[in-house]
Amino acid sequence: MTLAVNMRDAEAHDRMAADGVPKIRAGVVESVIVDAIALAAAHVRRLGGDGSIACEVRLLSPPDVPVMLTRKHRYEGLGQVPGSRLLRKVIPVTAEIASDADATELRDVAAQVAQDVLHQFGIENLVVVPPSTH
Repeated sequence: MTLAVNMRDAEAHDRMAADGVPKIRAGVVESVIVDAIALAAAHVRRLGGDGSIACEVRLLSPPDVPVMLTRKHRYEGLGQVPGSRLLRKVIPVTAEIASDADATELRDVAAQVAQDVLHQFGIENLVVVPPSTH
């Protein structure tokens, strides 16, 4: 299963396009990862699949163009996540999910994958995926 999403933020792009840096909201990255993992698990279950599901997350941008993750700041509006860095290449993140994983296991895998992607940008905390309860 392949899921492709254009994660360009139109508001940020219009407001900060002068620097030519693609901007993606960090929360959107988290949300897309959670949704994709849930969708993959549901699809495999519906087909009666057994075993594990391999997942890979890639953020694609034009070659040699740095990507910035943004967040909405309380008073400043949308901007680069404080302490984060721009990346020219995001390393793909992979994970495996058991086809019979429950909601807690799916959330934990989604949180780990999202964290692995965001850590590449120097972002420590997730805002969309809730922390594990165990």
